[in-house]
Amino acid sequence: MYSAFSGTFSESIGASKNFTCRECPLGTFSRSIGAANISTCTSCPPGKFSTANATVNCTECVAGTFSAHWGAGSILACTNCVEGKFSSTNASTICTDCSAGTFAEVAASTFCSYCQQGKVSGFNGSMACRVCPAGYVFVSMVVGLICGFRV
Repeated sequence: MYSAFSGTFSESIGASKNFTCRECPLGTFSRSIGAANISTCTSCPPGKFSTANATVNCTECVAGTFSAHWGAGSILACTNCVEGKFSSTNASTICTDCSAGTFAEVAASTFCSYCQQGKVSGFNGSMACRVCPAGYVFVSMVVGLICGFRV
């Protein structure tokens, strides 16, 4: 008598050959040994995917990308964070806006950079910092937030 291996299941009671085991499909995984039905195949959670049948673990989307999808069966489910957003860890389910005073000028960023002295980014999700216009000076105590009138 054979038992289904991790990543597989067998609906046949008392199966006598390995070929009676069925593989969990793409986008799912199973760590169960001797699983009796497909319900032991669990969908990969958001931030992860599986690209093969009969997997025991899902693969994490890398930092700089995210996935909000359950049961992803391809790395294509991992979407690059757009400019102005970042994800600093693997298996992210969202990208986070860069905070005011910081920016991310390229897609798939894993961090946000601070604005250089004399430049500002006064809102969340900035893709770049800008120089204070003529007649204005940098006035914020917090790096890179606002320009104000000269006094």
